[in-house]
Amino acid sequence: MKRKFLILLAMFYGGCYDTEKDVLEPTAPATEVEEEQGQVESDPDDTSTQEEEVTPTDTPQITSAEGFFTTYQGVGDIIEIHIAYVDAQDDLLDGVLYLSYSTSGESNSYQIPIDGAQALLDDGEVIVLFTDVNTSQTYDFTVQLEDVAGNQSEQEDFTVSN
Repeated sequence: MKRKFLILLAMFYGGCYDTEKDVLEPTAPATEVEEEQGQVESDPDDTSTQEEEVTPTDTPQITSAEGFFTTYQGVGDIIEIHIAYVDAQDDLLDGVLYLSYSTSGESNSYQIPIDGAQALLDDGEVIVLFTDVNTSQTYDFTVQLEDVAGNQSEQEDFTVSN
């Protein structure tokens, strides 16, 4: 079954917009970003290699993640996902949302662009609408945010059930 993320910006901005777009093809689960190695010389005779550190303020921080079943007229049942975050650099637009889910007999992973179409960025939240769901099943989700600089948040897990 091919999943689609539905774009319904009208819900948030009062416009008349109800287009569907296909999700990117499933990918492997999100992996750690490899950090570049750099030379640090504090003493001309010392040529040791040290990893460049990413400070906690460089990475987006997920403060909460939740989802709930809802129904949209003409679309059917969906799961509306809200991921609250803090990002001091404010550079999540054009970043990536890594989303994995599992439900009875089915699981998949996606890389969803945070582009205002497939994933909406709205006042400290990333919002995604997950379509083609069965409200009698339980869905386990794992999400992770990556900003345009490649800094990744910690993963956050949550469950949606009736």
